[in-house]
Amino acid sequence: MSTLIEQIKQLSAAEDFFDFFRLPYDRHVVDVSRLHILKRMGEYLEAESFAGRSDDDVFLAVRAVLARAYADFARSSPAEQKVFKVFRDQAARRAGGFVGIDALTAPGPTSPSQTRQPTRQAPAASPADERQPFEES
Repeated sequence: MSTLIEQIKQLSAAEDFFDFFRLPYDRHVVDVSRLHILKRMGEYLEAESFAGRSDDDVFLAVRAVLARAYADFARSSPAEQKVFKVFRDQAARRAGGFVGIDALTAPGPTSPSQTRQPTRQAPAASPADERQPFEES
């Protein structure tokens, strides 16, 4: 394996990648989106083939991929880019559409956690229960 690939594997922080590939970056963008940028970079790298390419060519290709991933988050937020599943799930829930007031007031539970056992009522009072307590003389 090439020494360049070995060097890249040693990088961990987003700043390490930007420094290694000599790419300028806005500290605020990286602070807010570091994991998103690296995840997107990984997605873009999956589409690349590095077999038989020189170290210089690989360096330039990975550098371009990192710059592209960074640009995605420099112009929009992680929530808009939806790199992680949590954001995709949230968008899918929101796309479910409008919930009318009728759906909110419909009888019956909407989830198992909302089902409750009926409360047990005390038995009706008998005439014996209505007697006055025993009084000592």
